[in-house]
Amino acid sequence: MDFGLQKANAWKRISAFLFDAICLSILAVGFALLISVLTGYNGKVSSLNEAYSKYESEYGIVFDITQEEYEAFSSEKKEQYNAALNALSSDSEAVRLFHLVTNLMLLMITFGLLAAFLIVDFAVPLWQGNGRTFGKKIFGLAVMDTESNCIDYSRCQYSA
Repeated sequence: MDFGLQKANAWKRISAFLFDAICLSILAVGFALLISVLTGYNGKVSSLNEAYSKYESEYGIVFDITQEEYEAFSSEKKEQYNAALNALSSDSEAVRLFHLVTNLMLLMITFGLLAAFLIVDFAVPLWQGNGRTFGKKIFGLAVMDTESNCIDYSRCQYSA
């Protein structure tokens, strides 16, 4: 019997998970930033903000308000706000930019997280050849088989 192998305690597992989560977050933000630069997201957001500013200055209102602030408006101010909102939603270019910015934001989040997950939870353990993420490696954890042997994927034989 090998008494050198022990089950990892919960704190080691939690620490490895947190380290991997931090790596995943950093990579996801990096990929989202890369997608943002490649798609020209900031320019599109600026154009959308210009459309909002145009109608805000034209109608003398501010679109960024809460429901409570809207309810506190006088009936005249509500009509003014609704007229500005209708004018903004009638502007086909502003609506197109709004949909484009929303879709780009979803694209950045989705593909940023997907790419980060593929690297942290698939490519790194495959590259290391033993199924360990960086968190597991740093905190001395390993993937074990049922006989408490470390798994070495590089020596696995697959039969077809």
